[in-house]
Amino acid sequence: MTLAIISTLWMFTMLSMTLPMHHLPLGIMVLLVAFLNCILIATMSPWYSYMLFFIFIGGMLVMFAYIASLSPNMTFSVNNPLMPITLTFISLLSFKNLNLTPSYPTNTSINSSISDTTQILSFLYTQNGITCVILLACMLLFALVTSVKICKPKSGALRPFLH
Repeated sequence: MTLAIISTLWMFTMLSMTLPMHHLPLGIMVLLVAFLNCILIATMSPWYSYMLFFIFIGGMLVMFAYIASLSPNMTFSVNNPLMPITLTFISLLSFKNLNLTPSYPTNTSINSSISDTTQILSFLYTQNGITCVILLACMLLFALVTSVKICKPKSGALRPFLH
């Protein structure tokens, strides 16, 4: 299942590179990547993925408000009109055979006195859960690169002060 989600993210990223560098499609890309990561994490802990998704939504709202105030009013146009249809079709084909049942083995070396919540959260840092941590780190790096690409260094609030 992890391979299916990673390949879907990769296809989505490659196909969306044809979209213009506008804050709306880049924000949608970050939200969809966050949603796919939350689906992956939901196989281990539904509450953790639920909280993580709302944290991503809150961060995206702040980032969208900040970037929308910096960027000029541009019209949103798709470079290739068939790209959204192609992107949707490939994403649906990728999710067709996706199995969302938990298939991760439990770690027997964890002490039984630890509560269930702590045990589920400690799974992220075991050998099997490190994939989720790497995916989250990549998603945060992607959000950082997206916000840097959108902001113009000489006209925004992130410009360096030259005295």
